[in-house]
Amino acid sequence: MKHLIKKLLREGLLDEAAITSLTGIGFFANESESVLGLYKSEDMKKGLENYDADEINEAVIGAVELRYNESLQTYEINSIYADKGYGPLLYLIAMTKSPEGLIPSRTSQVSKSAKSVWEQFYSGKGQASVTSEPIKSGRHQEDYMNQKYFIKNPIDLNKAESVTKDILKNDKYDEKLSMLEEAIDGRLRQEMRDIY
Repeated sequence: MKHLIKKLLREGLLDEAAITSLTGIGFFANESESVLGLYKSEDMKKGLENYDADEINEAVIGAVELRYNESLQTYEINSIYADKGYGPLLYLIAMTKSPEGLIPSRTSQVSKSAKSVWEQFYSGKGQASVTSEPIKSGRHQEDYMNQKYFIKNPIDLNKAESVTKDILKNDKYDEKLSMLEEAIDGRLRQEMRDIY
């Protein structure tokens, strides 16, 4: 994964000041893998140990909600939020978790920053990381928004997932699991409300 991050940094897809390594980053997926989240592991661990909701929420650095599009037989982005520099990485993680391809939201409410990431994957420097194919029912004016995207080299999430397992290892009653899941989902909902 470190190699992929360095490649994305070189290509200008990630903000170097925001991300230099995934060390210290945890990854969480809910049971259905419809909500995925990234968080600062030490901050999350401390917040969960102290039952500090503010600390837990501040540890979340990105989240994405996926939904399955039956007619196109693929996953689509329902909503996404990421701290500066983590957006492209979060899209690549969503593609990793969606081997049958990932499409932009079919709604008209797609932010400029989200469109910019899709455009980079379609015709910019992001082409090095993904492939795309047109989808049959184009709803957007932009060609890059009417594509199904596939990651060329899926991201190895084992290390980031093991961070989560470690944080939750003594969680007999799933209290910390519930707080972690609620923080990721809640932060995503809050940020989406602020955007729209």
